[in-house]
Amino acid sequence: MCNYNHYEQNKVEEVIEHVPQSNTVLRTHGIDPTNRLSLQNAAAATSNTPDELLAIMEYKARRATQK
Repeated sequence: MCNYNHYEQNKVEEVIEHVPQSNTVLRTHGIDPTNRLSLQNAAAATSNTPDELLAIMEYKARRATQK
């Protein structure tokens, strides 16, 4: 499984391209998937932490591979 920690500084649109399930997670937390902010700044703007969002993305990706 991929280490998601290095995506914190990437732009949201870049995260969408590389991280499975990220589109759904970001939309659920009020982050526009076409956003050009870094994931860290986009998360802060919606009162979330990048670590929380990345953990959810990783969890959902693992669940998808188990099915």
